[in-house]
Amino acid sequence: MTETDVQLPSKEEYEKFERIFGMDLAGYKEVQVMGVTRRFSFNIIAFDDYCRKFLGYREEKDGSLKDFITKKYGEDACKLVIDLLNF
Repeated sequence: MTETDVQLPSKEEYEKFERIFGMDLAGYKEVQVMGVTRRFSFNIIAFDDYCRKFLGYREEKDGSLKDFITKKYGEDACKLVIDLLNF
């Protein structure tokens, strides 16, 4: 499987993710799922872990990950993550 065989987010989405969260979106690809579905699959569990370890997310303080992203980074950042989950 090559990346050209798989439907991926746009270059702009990759850049926006890195600009907002300080992490390369490529680190959150679920390669095994992508091999089956032939489309990008966002690893929300790994992203949740990253938010906890490096961005200060605490469920008991911040509520859901969606709430945390919206409060800290805005609606646009939250929409990006939701779009990646629904890719």
